[in-house]
Amino acid sequence: MASPVGQRDVPPRPYQDSARSWIVAVACAWTLFWVMILSSCSGIIFVTIVSEMGASREAASWPFNLLAAVINVSGVVAGLLLRKFPLRAVSMAGSLLTALGVLLCAVFYDVTGITICFGVLCGFGQGLIFPSNDLAVNTYFKKYRASGSGISWAGSSLVALVFPSVVVYLNDVYGLRGTFVVVGGLTLNAAAGSLLIHNPEDLARQFQSTAHRRRSDGHQPGTGNRQLSGARFYEVAPNACEEKQLETDDSETAASAPLISTKSEVKAKYQDGNSAARASQHSYGAARGDTGIPSKGKGPPEHSVAAEGDVGNNNTAGLIRKAMFAFRNELGFLKRPITYVITFSSIVYASVTVLYAVTLVDYAMGQGVPEWQAAFLLSSTGASDIIGRLVSGQLSDRKFFQR
Repeated sequence: MASPVGQRDVPPRPYQDSARSWIVAVACAWTLFWVMILSSCSGIIFVTIVSEMGASREAASWPFNLLAAVINVSGVVAGLLLRKFPLRAVSMAGSLLTALGVLLCAVFYDVTGITICFGVLCGFGQGLIFPSNDLAVNTYFKKYRASGSGISWAGSSLVALVFPSVVVYLNDVYGLRGTFVVVGGLTLNAAAGSLLIHNPEDLARQFQSTAHRRRSDGHQPGTGNRQLSGARFYEVAPNACEEKQLETDDSETAASAPLISTKSEVKAKYQDGNSAARASQHSYGAARGDTGIPSKGKGPPEHSVAAEGDVGNNNTAGLIRKAMFAFRNELGFLKRPITYVITFSSIVYASVTVLYAVTLVDYAMGQGVPEWQAAFLLSSTGASDIIGRLVSGQLSDRKFFQR
């Protein structure tokens, strides 16, 4: 399917495919590595719940099935939160919620408590992190987007390679309750990665606010303040459909010039422009003999009081039409068939992943395989998974395969 006109020809922004982009991808991988410890070792937790608590297999599988369901459902909430709050805040909330859910499993130590704490809290936390990571990768990458996505998701594969044997050891030494405490503390490390995940627009707003405060204090923004060298900031004028691009560099000329006009300066500038336009329109009307002043033998002008009385209604109707148009645009993706293809494939992938991870260890132990060897099966799966994630991104970006 052909791409929209000019979409492929848009040059990358300065922050895309930069050194900062790879740092963000690694930060996303770091976050996933810590929040998915129990998810990647779900088969070990499953057999431990059955053996230590005497629960049935049906009851012991509920936390993991509920986890997958809540992750998918919370994507809708995550989308709304990402529109209203900074990307870093949403990712941080997801990291803290996941750690809190794991720690509370040790407090409410029964099948019902684990189902709620792990299935709901951890599911909602991971449901915030996944779209946050995807948004960060799509924002910071253009040419190497598949490679960046592979690196970010490699954290979930690496944890499956490392932690199954560790969780078996923790179960043997501290029991399942102690394992929840240790893993909950380790999950807090994900917050460090969330600190590096943010939108470039958030940096631009912070930089603009800092520069404005320094100008208000009588300081000229010099080169020492330009921490985002090469970044682009955009100033959208009110009542205008144009965009003024301001580029920062290390030259003295750019250093001495103000970066972004203050709100009052922008308003005054465009009020002057509107006044000039009205004066020009009045001159044009005077040249035609239409001054807007009633004279003998002439009725009132077309823009009389009767016409001005409808301005409020027209403005209200215009706002309603604009809101309806924006709402239709927001839901426009529902008209695209590819949306349902992606949704269906994601549901199948999530179901198969949970089914495989939960039942693999239990089935192996049922065949007489020791628990530590059964855990090694999960590690071998993680090893092949991490190779696929890293290699597939490179092959896609180098145009060997289509995405």
